[in-house]
Amino acid sequence: FIDASVAVSAAWCSRRVLSPSRFLCPAGRKTTMSELEAGSAAPPPSQMELDKAPAVVAAPAAAAEGQKDEEHVDANDYSRFEDISDSDDESDGGATDKAALIPAGERLQQAGTAKLEGNDMIKAQDFAGAAEKYRTGIKALGELQKCKPSATTAEEAEARDLRLSLHLNQAMAELKLEHWKAATTAASEALKFDAANVKALFRRGVANSRSGNLEAAKRDLA
Repeated sequence: FIDASVAVSAAWCSRRVLSPSRFLCPAGRKTTMSELEAGSAAPPPSQMELDKAPAVVAAPAAAAEGQKDEEHVDANDYSRFEDISDSDDESDGGATDKAALIPAGERLQQAGTAKLEGNDMIKAQDFAGAAEKYRTGIKALGELQKCKPSATTAEEAEARDLRLSLHLNQAMAELKLEHWKAATTAASEALKFDAANVKALFRRGVANSRSGNLEAAKRDLA
């Protein structure tokens, strides 16, 4: 309270009075009634104004303390991470469950439809679209093992023949696009189902030859 009173009094006394001599009011000087009536000096602060001074002085300090408290963060406080869920695992699990709900027969139908659509695109010279359709059919059959109930023996045999045909047709489409590496890969996948398949060997041989892999091309075309 004393410091605030001194500060307010000093501020008041530092003001330039309006007397003819224009002097500064010295600390502790009492203003006479004649000066107040003449308007030559400002009135001294009342007791009420002095009582309010400590609150005014203390306000910035309190605000600074509050700011320090807000800025202080515990580096070891991990509570804000407790509600974070593992969305990747949840999405993967949901996709797996959804794939399992598609029956094997429906997957075979999807792959067969993709093959027919790809063949139509080959006829229309849309080789990129055809290659994409063949890949779609291959993907549908690749998830056949996820089906519940499991595919029957007849469905597995049908899927095997359809995979061979899709890989062969994809190899042809990739050759038309001059995608030699993709054509080699597709033909090699077809050979996994039939190691002596003439079309697969020929198409892989052509792809190897065009990509400069002449030794591999000779083996495939021999």
